[in-house]
Amino acid sequence: MIRALVIAALLLAGCATTDPSGDREAPRAIAPTESGLRLAPDEGAVRTVQLYAGQNQTSLPILRLGGGQQLTLAFDVMGAAGRPLSVYYYHADRQWRRDLIPIEYMEGFQRDDLVRYDPSRATQVPYVHYEHRFPTTGSAFKISGNYVVRVTEQGNEGAVLFERPFFVTEEAVAAEMGLEPVLLGVGVGSSVQPIVQFAPTVEQGLSAFSYDVCFVQNGRFDLARCADRPARTDPRMLTFYLQPREAFHPNTGVYYADLRDLRVSSRVERALLDRRPYGVVLSPDAALFPAAAGDPILNGQTVTREARTTGDPGTTGEYLDVRFAFIPPDENPLRNVFLTGSFSGWQRLAEPMGWVEESRRYEQVVRLKQGEYEYRYVSDDPQLARAQANVLGRPDQQYAAFVYYRDPSLQTDRLIAARTAMSGL
Repeated sequence: MIRALVIAALLLAGCATTDPSGDREAPRAIAPTESGLRLAPDEGAVRTVQLYAGQNQTSLPILRLGGGQQLTLAFDVMGAAGRPLSVYYYHADRQWRRDLIPIEYMEGFQRDDLVRYDPSRATQVPYVHYEHRFPTTGSAFKISGNYVVRVTEQGNEGAVLFERPFFVTEEAVAAEMGLEPVLLGVGVGSSVQPIVQFAPTVEQGLSAFSYDVCFVQNGRFDLARCADRPARTDPRMLTFYLQPREAFHPNTGVYYADLRDLRVSSRVERALLDRRPYGVVLSPDAALFPAAAGDPILNGQTVTREARTTGDPGTTGEYLDVRFAFIPPDENPLRNVFLTGSFSGWQRLAEPMGWVEESRRYEQVVRLKQGEYEYRYVSDDPQLARAQANVLGRPDQQYAAFVYYRDPSLQTDRLIAARTAMSGL
C-alpha cells in the first residue's frame, strides 16, 4: 500500500511545479541547515558521551511516553578526581526552540544529581566515568516531543559541560514508513526518499496543516529534513515525504574507525605501543573512496561495549592518541578542513585539520577511548562537496521519521509517532 502511495506522491510532486492552484502541492522541505538544533559545545575535559535506549549503544535515544523505559547517558571527565554533577532536562518544539517551563513537561524534579561515579582502573590516562539512567523513579515526562539533556557542575545550571538531544514519543497514530530510490544521474547512483503515511485522529484534529514530519539519516538530528504539508493522495490518509531535490544522498563522506584493540588492521596502519598514552595511526581516508560497505552502521553513535579491555570498558578502556589523515580531491589543499564525528557530538568545527605539504594530506591527532566511531571531514570549500556528490555511497543507511502534531492547548509540538527503517535490505 505504501509503495502505491509513494508512486502517486511522486507523480503529484511533478505536477506541483506547474500547478499554481495548490490542489496538487507536494510537501515543502526544510533545508538541512535549518533543523534548528543548537547545543552548547562540549567542555574540554568531557569525552566519550553516549546517549541511547535499552542495552544497544547504537539505538536512537527515543522513549515512549509512560512506557517505563529508560535512556542511558554515559560519559567520561578527564582527570583523576571525580565530583558530583547535575543533569537538567528541557522540552523543545519541532525546531528545537526550548519552549515550556519544567512544571508543564515533568513530574517530580527537573534536575537529577550524579553523586555516584567511578575512576578509571589502571589506565595510562586517568579519567572518571559517569553513567546515568533516566527518567528516574522520582520523575517522569508528562508530554511528548523533542528534549535536550544538559549536564552541568552540581547545582549550577549555567556551568554547562555538554548537551545532547533525545525524544519522547506517544505512538498515538499507526504511522507507516517506507523508503524509495530517486535517481541522481548516470554513474552517480540514487538518493533515498523516505515517506510516512498515517490516518489523523479526531482527538488530534483532522487538519492536514497541524502535522509535520522530520526525517533523519544515520542519527544526524542536526541535519533533519522536514516536510510541513502532506501530499494529497488519499483523503483518509496523510502522506509526507521529501521532494526529490531534498532526498537523502548516499552517505559517502562518513568513515568508520575500529579502535576496540591495538592490533594492526585494514583501518589501523600502525599501533604505537612504545609511548604513553598509546597511539594509533589510521589508514588515510581519501575523499574519492567511500567507507567500506562491510563497515557497521553505528547510527551516528559511539560504541564502547566491545572494547577489548581487562574489565568493564567504561572504566578500563584506554584513551589513545589517534592520528587521522585525509587526502583531498586531486591532493590539492582546500580552504578549511575540520574533523567531526560521534566522538564530538557531530559539532561541525570540532577539530581543525592541518595541511602537510610533504604528504599532500590533512592530519590531526585526537585522544579517543577504545571503541568504535563514525566520523567525517567537512569543509566550506565547495570542491569537497562536488567531489563527494560524484562518489557512489553504500546502499545501507539507517533512517528515522518523527511525526509532530502542533497542539494548540499545549502551545508546542507533540511527537505522536517515531519510526525507523534501513535502506539497502
